[in-house]
Amino acid sequence: MRPHGKAIATKVTTMRTVLHKGELLACLLLVAYFLYILTTDGVRFCQELVKHNIPIPGLQQGWLGPYVDVSDHQWREFRASMPLLSVVMAGFVVASRAVQAVAPQQRVNFYVLVSLTFLGVLHGACLLYVLGLACIGYYLAQATVELPYGLLLVWAWHCATFLAIRVYEGIPFATFGSSVAVLDQHRGMLRWHIHYNLLLLRMISFACDYRWQYHKQPGRLKRLAPDAVPDPDQDLRTRTELWQNPKSYNLLNYLAYTLYPPLYIAGPTSTFNAFVSQLEAPSSALTVTAIARYLARAVGCWFCMEVITHKLWFMAVARNKLWVPLAAAKGHALSPLDMCLVPWWIMIIFWLKFTVIWRFFRFWALADGIDVPENMLRCICNNYDILGFWKNWHASYNQWLVRYMYIPMGGAKWRLLNVWVIFTFVAIWHDLEIKLLGWAWLMALFIAPEVLVKWIGSQPWCIPDKQGRVFRYAAGAAAAVNILFLIAANMVGFVL
Repeated sequence: MRPHGKAIATKVTTMRTVLHKGELLACLLLVAYFLYILTTDGVRFCQELVKHNIPIPGLQQGWLGPYVDVSDHQWREFRASMPLLSVVMAGFVVASRAVQAVAPQQRVNFYVLVSLTFLGVLHGACLLYVLGLACIGYYLAQATVELPYGLLLVWAWHCATFLAIRVYEGIPFATFGSSVAVLDQHRGMLRWHIHYNLLLLRMISFACDYRWQYHKQPGRLKRLAPDAVPDPDQDLRTRTELWQNPKSYNLLNYLAYTLYPPLYIAGPTSTFNAFVSQLEAPSSALTVTAIARYLARAVGCWFCMEVITHKLWFMAVARNKLWVPLAAAKGHALSPLDMCLVPWWIMIIFWLKFTVIWRFFRFWALADGIDVPENMLRCICNNYDILGFWKNWHASYNQWLVRYMYIPMGGAKWRLLNVWVIFTFVAIWHDLEIKLLGWAWLMALFIAPEVLVKWIGSQPWCIPDKQGRVFRYAAGAAAAVNILFLIAANMVGFVL
């Protein structure tokens, strides 16, 4: 949560140079103009649906206007649950802080006890599945730590069980006989198998971190010895790379990490090393001022989401393909601008939706003294390449993929091959759908041309003046094309 002073100073210097030439002012005016057009025409598009009496499924009575778009089931459920979740999480943080102040040695025990209670309410009898699989993951990591290919066995087990759980939709208890079939009537508030993907990441994180510490495999840090003790001033990357005390890799810490209430439902994802490190040496960056500032930003994002869903009903438009009846009612095809409004606003709304959800849960973790990565570092319209997009959109997941898949499979040396495995995993991890595999393979396919274009652009013979206008405009044009591709690919994978 600390600002990077040198990076900020460099950006300010660059902006002043461009502003002196008038380019920045011209760009700001263009951005303001296009945002005005996209917003006013977006509102007009939605009002035309009302004007032509076209039914809009998914609208409910709003508080900032007559209607609010809650057609996206994920946003609808989160929005309805926010008050109750806020009360539960606030109670957890207050109780946790009291334990940390009075009996800090009981902090992990408190986490485990509250986690099991929390999951019992969420999943009912399916807590048996969650706890059982989590314990199997722990003992499997312990049993295979000395085997030469132990991690392959761990990965094979977790991926196989994940697929089975998804295919059989949580595995009904009736599968094991009529004597336990009655438990299917007590499966809780949330489907446990939908949230198992995040548990999968945590179990694999523990297995890898434990094995690498056991075999004293050095991390990527050069400035510190890998066995350096946790320190309050260490950032998350440092905490992730450092080996923890061998005694820290125990069952209680493992359960506290994998089932931690503020992050269990939606994340963000943290590594086991980083989580346990903060139990021993809480981050000095988590001051009351910093957490309050973060809360203000999160509330601001939530309010923006409320305003947009009250005025721009594009989640309902996309889900129900309302441009078809609108074109029929108007008697002619919609304009290119109208057709561009739908994918652009959908991606903005999706970005804001995930930003609100992840910042909500991250805030409660920060308030409890556990720092985790920020997930949405950039919006869709300032991600200029595919690789940059994945570093900044669901960033904690990207960091997990880099640490536990990309680097072990050879890193940049084998990038053009390992991205196919990684994107296939990402697609299956999200859901078992053919369109997601198509989206993943599209992303992997376009990595190679992107790498080639970047290499060409870095060569001295390609527009020698890398600071000049010609190169900036060429890079800007390439970035614009890439943004359009990202919007189209994500529409195919996650919306249409």
